[in-house]
Amino acid sequence: GDDPVSFEKPIFDLDGLKALFANGGSGYLMNDIEVPSQKFTLSSGSLMLDLNGKNITFTGTLNDTAIIINNGSVFDLYDCGSGKIVSTGNYRRAVEAEKDTNSTFNMHGGTITGFTKRNEDQYGGAVVIGANCKMNMSGGTIENCYGHFGGAVAVRGTGSEMHISGGTIKGCESYNAGAIMVEDGTLEMTGGILVSNKANRIWKPYP
Repeated sequence: GDDPVSFEKPIFDLDGLKALFANGGSGYLMNDIEVPSQKFTLSSGSLMLDLNGKNITFTGTLNDTAIIINNGSVFDLYDCGSGKIVSTGNYRRAVEAEKDTNSTFNMHGGTITGFTKRNEDQYGGAVVIGANCKMNMSGGTIENCYGHFGGAVAVRGTGSEMHISGGTIKGCESYNAGAIMVEDGTLEMTGGILVSNKANRIWKPYP
């Protein structure tokens, strides 16, 4: 498993979570937090977040990504309980590493669930990894998400990478690629579980 990590800042509310994304560093949730029609952007340095068994619930009608990482930043998600990042509203996905920004999303724990917005141009139900960006999944769960291309994750663009050594992707749905869609990128899987994901597109052979 991953090496033990210590987290510096207790996060009690939405303002504390906003400050963590603005300033970087490390923090752990002390309460469930609701995020109404807002998004977070990590634009520099690194952020390590421990859900600590609590939930971040994105609500409202914002038709956008919940967490955007860019400018070479690194976002590490942990959980020492049964914490979740949840959408009950209109969000397109949980995390996006914006293309050509050399940014990284590391998922060590926690659950991403409920991102089920249905758009025909929707890449990645939970996560999209843009060109020259990377995702490492060593733990946690992505479940019950929908993306038109990639029910859970879209690895999209030259130099995009996903490495899976642990964790679970389950119950996700897509028109094309039930769990992970790779388009001009690379996928390496040395561990982890993909189960009960569904793609609705039916390929027919040429006559």
